[in-house]
Amino acid sequence: MDASDSYKAAIENARLAEQCERFEDMASFMQEAIKCGVSGENSLDTQGRNLFSVAFKNVIGARRTQWRQCQQAPKEYPEEMKNDFASKIESELEEWCGKVLKHIKNLQEKCKSVEKSADDKHEDEINYLKMEGDYNRYRAEYLKDGPRDDVVEAAKVAYEAAAELAKENLDETDPTRLGLMLNLSVFYYEVQKQTKKACELAKQAFDKAIEKLDTLNDSSYKDSTLIMQLLRDNLTLWTSENEDANNENEAD
Repeated sequence: MDASDSYKAAIENARLAEQCERFEDMASFMQEAIKCGVSGENSLDTQGRNLFSVAFKNVIGARRTQWRQCQQAPKEYPEEMKNDFASKIESELEEWCGKVLKHIKNLQEKCKSVEKSADDKHEDEINYLKMEGDYNRYRAEYLKDGPRDDVVEAAKVAYEAAAELAKENLDETDPTRLGLMLNLSVFYYEVQKQTKKACELAKQAFDKAIEKLDTLNDSSYKDSTLIMQLLRDNLTLWTSENEDANNENEAD
């Protein structure tokens, strides 16, 4: 079986694993796909890139949920017990985030050398930078002190680089650009605690997209409008929370 056939087999296995919600298996198959890549190159086509994103997001997302539930466990559980369990989950998160970030770095390098159209290369570069920002943002949830400062800075650099590329190369209604701006605004709100900037980014992305809503084609309409709704929901929530905080400060 040559590299191209091996790639196709890994992709098919990953798709089946996704159907069965076996996301760790799916991640393993996607690591195989990365090794053989398209025509022997360590790169992913669009389908492969999307499957890669889904696999690791679900594996890591499950552990992020577990970590949050551990933090919120009732007081009947001793702190030492909760801390031990949280540490175990954090170790697993670091292991998986380390894997995916290593793959992202390799994919970023390889996608520059594989022959693709300019549009495809920009799409790859933006998506991988966004993923780099996302996984460092996830790490910022549980890391502390110096290590946290490093991953926050790494997330910021990746997100901002992706945003610049998106503004230069993608339409305001493009789901990739909208998804990036959604996550970037969440980063500024939840990690950087910069409420005003988060709201400005979300509002700007939503307003620009709504102005060109009539230019959306059928293939991206559902994805784009869903992300626009999430942007608007966040903006509403954040504005309300900010107003409540201001009212409490005035009352004090």
